[in-house]
Amino acid sequence: MIAFREFLITGVRLFAASRHVVLSAAKEGKHKTVSQMLTISVILIVLLIREVAGPGGLAAGQERLMDWLVLGCLWLTMALTVTSGTLFFWRHWAVLRSVAIGR
Repeated sequence: MIAFREFLITGVRLFAASRHVVLSAAKEGKHKTVSQMLTISVILIVLLIREVAGPGGLAAGQERLMDWLVLGCLWLTMALTVTSGTLFFWRHWAVLRSVAIGR
């Protein structure tokens, strides 16, 4: 879903730009990008901790906590991705429609 949103909006922006129309980024999209970067960082840190700790190096509670942290970050990023994508199309619908039909 995240990759789909990124490719779709990038494609739409490129299409609009080829018609000399700029579809600017909004606050929601910037928040989504920050959440993606945070989520990637959390996943990498969790993987590093597990690698350093080795098999059986972490307590079951610590493993569960890290799993929940990763899942929470992923769900937050997914929610922001869907919200920002929806708002992008809602905000630019009239422009996109006129660009697509050539007005």
